[in-house]
Amino acid sequence: MQLWGTASRSNITIIQRVQSYILKHITNAPWFIKTREIHENLNMPMVKDEISTHGDKYIKRLQKHPNKLAGQLTVPESIRRLKKRRDIFDH
Repeated sequence: MQLWGTASRSNITIIQRVQSYILKHITNAPWFIKTREIHENLNMPMVKDEISTHGDKYIKRLQKHPNKLAGQLTVPESIRRLKKRRDIFDH
């Protein structure tokens, strides 16, 4: 089960750091090679890119879903704030 969409930024950063560490050791890359270059050369997406790709696919699937209620999950709700009533006797 993929729970990346609910992961905090700090957890995503940790996952990215571990992935980069493993890729550097697998490729035996020297210290001065940038992490982004290793990912590009190996055609390995960064964690944030992969999360956004899966999120976009999920939204598209929901919008095409035969159940209309599922499609409405992608529409943001308007936030209605209640006005605070001023009581007559609060003066």
